[in-house]
Amino acid sequence: MSSKPLILFDKPNKTYLSGETLSGRVVIQNTEPISARSIIINFFGITETWTINWCEPHCARSLFNRSQIAWISQDGKNILPPGKHEFRFATVLPECPPSFRGGYGHNRYEVEVVTDTPWWISGRVWDEFIITRKLDDLPVSYWEDKRWVWRRHFQSGVIFNEGPIRVAVYLPNLVYLPGETINVEMDIDNQSSTEIVRTYASFCHQVHYHSRHQRTPCTSFESSQCPLSLSCQRYVSKGMGKIVYNDQVLAAHNQGTVTIQLPVPMEAKTPSFASGLMTLGYCVSVGLRTKNSFWQCIYMSVYIGERTVKVVKEEEKKRKGKEITKEEEQKIRDIVQEALKEQKKTDGVAPPAYIP
Repeated sequence: MSSKPLILFDKPNKTYLSGETLSGRVVIQNTEPISARSIIINFFGITETWTINWCEPHCARSLFNRSQIAWISQDGKNILPPGKHEFRFATVLPECPPSFRGGYGHNRYEVEVVTDTPWWISGRVWDEFIITRKLDDLPVSYWEDKRWVWRRHFQSGVIFNEGPIRVAVYLPNLVYLPGETINVEMDIDNQSSTEIVRTYASFCHQVHYHSRHQRTPCTSFESSQCPLSLSCQRYVSKGMGKIVYNDQVLAAHNQGTVTIQLPVPMEAKTPSFASGLMTLGYCVSVGLRTKNSFWQCIYMSVYIGERTVKVVKEEEKKRKGKEITKEEEQKIRDIVQEALKEQKKTDGVAPPAYIP
């Protein structure tokens, strides 16, 4: 009995970066001869969106499509003899957006093995692999530990205004990894005549879809910044992980600071990206509620991704600039010793006479 081709990647986690070499092998172990003219290995990536606009229900764009002949019948008998057969494959991956699967679109990458059978339907076996990315296009300052601030003022009350509430939200940096904890700090100036009874922080992912491909990706999630009409774009935001509440009460006409430890969900694994068909990002939602009122929120965009090479080099440069080597330390000691010797020589010696 013949078995189907088995696709084995050299990386067990099947995760690659753009520019890396995708490699592995195809294993076929058959006990009987297989009727086949050739065995071809295909590599392809596709990005597509759907059901955004009923006039344009589907848009797909090929990211790459390559082929490699693994085996071909040389004698014209079109028979793959019994036994164990292994065929190596390798290809360099082009620059592509990371793998993603959403409600209205996805980026998908696969290796496909096609067995060309004479006078019959070709057999196909495929396996998906993952492409990820590093955030090389972001400024180095996004990784730095400093107070990034968002300011906003709210109006308390549902029907009648009871006074303004000024809020400043601080985040330590803008790039995080799954499993990290974000220290969210809120400075609240409650100038209203009602008390603040509860605050919260949550982590969300947001996706901006296009019904057709754009040459320039959208870097903003605001519909007014997209070149397409409202009917040709779609925005989806979904909470991830648990909402963290703080029940600290802040009285009317008072000021205070609220700190919330917000964990980044482990399922937030897809790095932030922007392509011609979709833009994926993340945000931290922070809000407060006054007595007998509704929630009022602030949304702050953040990024998920690993530290890039330029970030690591910049950190090493700063660290080296602060550190003093042993040679430099010895030079400083020698200069100090020479200065002390010169000072001892001049001690007790009268200054030269003044000559007008």
